[in-house]
Amino acid sequence: LGLDGLKAKPVGDGLVGQIEAREAAGIIVRMIKSGKMAGRAVLFAGPPGEGVYKSLN
Repeated sequence: LGLDGLKAKPVGDGLVGQIEAREAAGIIVRMIKSGKMAGRAVLFAGPPGEGVYKSLN
């Protein structure tokens, strides 16, 4: 997810952008690992991203 703790890096692990979504996913991952979300579903909802691709070169 390209996270440093629970904060998203601008570019990390091949992921660019979607900072808020990646941080939210990091919180969900932490809750699952701690056993607080066993057997539950998660729905991420919101407007689509800008669709901008940033070259890493």
